[in-house]
Amino acid sequence: MVDHDLSKLGLLTDAVKRVFRDTLPAQTLVPVPKLAIEPMLFEVEAVVYLN
Repeated sequence: MVDHDLSKLGLLTDAVKRVFRDTLPAQTLVPVPKLAIEPMLFEVEAVVYLN
C-alpha cells in the first residue's frame, strides 16, 4: 500500500469484508513509497485453490 496510514487501512479492510464477508483471507500489508504504475495505491496478490 502506497503511503500507508490508518485511514487507508480502514478503507481496505471494509472492502475486503464486503467481498469475503465472515471468512476473511490471510493478508499481508507492506507499506511502500510507490508502485510500478503511478496512480496505483495498492497491489493484490492471490492464490486460488480449485477443487
